[in-house]
Amino acid sequence: MRDGLLNVCLSHSLFCNLYEALAACEDRTGLAPEEVWSEALRMAQRLGQSPRPDFSIKHDYARLVSRYRTFVAGGGVETHRNDAQAGATRCAVFTTLLYMLAATSSVDDNPYARLCVFIVRRLREEPLYQDLCRDIRRGESEEEADGHFVPPTDYTKCTAAVADTLVAVQEGEWMQVGELVQEAVGSHSPQVCTSVMHVLTGYNRKHGHRYQAHIDRLHEAIDRMVEEQNSSRIVENNGTINHIENNQGPVNGDVKEQRFLMGNGMSGKQIEAKCG
Repeated sequence: MRDGLLNVCLSHSLFCNLYEALAACEDRTGLAPEEVWSEALRMAQRLGQSPRPDFSIKHDYARLVSRYRTFVAGGGVETHRNDAQAGATRCAVFTTLLYMLAATSSVDDNPYARLCVFIVRRLREEPLYQDLCRDIRRGESEEEADGHFVPPTDYTKCTAAVADTLVAVQEGEWMQVGELVQEAVGSHSPQVCTSVMHVLTGYNRKHGHRYQAHIDRLHEAIDRMVEEQNSSRIVENNGTINHIENNQGPVNGDVKEQRFLMGNGMSGKQIEAKCG
């Protein structure tokens, strides 16, 4: 699966320039070169879709350290990381994003020049950034010596198709996630759906949010199930709605169990926010 993803990324000359530099710092960032590339591509896509990319890039920069403090490995095992490790991951992703934005056109007419300036100002004091730039320049020189040049490319516009390709490469994994979500929704149990969401939310963050459609489906299913269960409890207990709305506590054991497992009545989106 990783080899398939790598082959897709190798179709981009810019990735080939960055590869050795990103591979050399994998122990510091916690991500393989193709994973850093995929993260940066997703970010470029969001910037391209934003009405104010200058605000969006500040938002992404501020939140990524928090996001990268936790990695979720196979089997849902979480690895907790310190701020220095998370910062290194952010540095690699934003350095890659910088080169993507710079590849759009020359400096004089690059529409993303302000975004490039923002990134450089944030990263230039970080030791890893200096190492990355040095190694990337070396990789660029080697690639050009072999006749491989980076064509002007607007990655904010092409990434939707690229993202679809990356997902297609991992179709087997995607289908397994889809089947898991289908089983969870088919169980008609908000507790089961919540358990799946707790695992899938971290996995989704680590892998560029490409499973967001599945998480959105879980959101809707959880909210629908909770609403149905609450309606059922209200009818069964004949007028106890004030106890529930005022959070005065449940009127029987079943309601207590349900409200505890659902995080005190939180909606699906609130649960994901809590996971994050």
